[in-house]
Amino acid sequence: RIVGRFIPDASTRTAAMENGEVMYGAYGAIPNIDAVRLRDMDSFSVTTDGYSMINPMALIEFNTVEGPFTDAAIRKAISLTLDRNFLIENIWFGYGKPASSALSTNFSATGLYKPEPEAYPESPKIEEAIALLDEAGITPDADGVRARASLDLIPYGEDWRRAGEYMKQALAPIGIELELRYEDVPTWLNRVYANYDFEINVNYFYQLPDHVLGVHRHYGTDQIRQGTHFVNSSRYSNPELDVLLGSGAQEADAEKRSEIYGEIQGILAEDLPVVNLFEMQFLTVYNEKLKDHATSALGAYGPFERAWIDD
Repeated sequence: RIVGRFIPDASTRTAAMENGEVMYGAYGAIPNIDAVRLRDMDSFSVTTDGYSMINPMALIEFNTVEGPFTDAAIRKAISLTLDRNFLIENIWFGYGKPASSALSTNFSATGLYKPEPEAYPESPKIEEAIALLDEAGITPDADGVRARASLDLIPYGEDWRRAGEYMKQALAPIGIELELRYEDVPTWLNRVYANYDFEINVNYFYQLPDHVLGVHRHYGTDQIRQGTHFVNSSRYSNPELDVLLGSGAQEADAEKRSEIYGEIQGILAEDLPVVNLFEMQFLTVYNEKLKDHATSALGAYGPFERAWIDD
């Protein structure tokens, strides 16, 4: 039989895995900081298998209608300033890949991915970010602050708190002062997707195996659906992009479709209503006695009909 346990505290989940009470923890149930320790022990292993159906992307959503981030220049300055490799190496312990466009590099196989290095540099470009803000007229006050805002963090564990702490420190040199806000899941969902009562939000989305399902929902005007979770909370609306999204969803010719999505990524690299941070790699930590638990792209969403325990 399979018994599912709900253990709210991360350290308790890790302890339950370590002492044999739990044999399987997926989707980061065991925090990366503990997973890298357990993988070096004889009885446990860590895998990234079983997540290819979801293409998870860590990201920032901005309120583009009101507040300090309505100007694309400040959104781009933030993208230029953040060190994506630092987040991956120091908070997610090496699991992930820096984002380089609106689409995941996993869509390279279908010819749709196009890198946008001007918006997604390999390393921070702080001086360029400051120059961009100055040119846009977003100047510092007497305290050196150009913008003040609350940074809402997805309430899914300590990794996200640490990411918020890093972002607060990283954006201070360009004059952006952040106050971190970490609430329970229902309050956070209500704030971001029902009330639009936020300025900048750290989140992650599944880009899924089909970008029409996983990516379009961020950007289409028809995806501004108040009260619906994980759609266009930025309330970004661009008629030119809407036309391209519609064409891209229906175009059967691979070469033409690639051209359309190249245009889409170019527009989004200029407007940046969403700034992608890194392509996530979820971890499954498991007791090595448990066999055949990741046998398809569905991973933990699969039926476990082939799983067995080697006593």
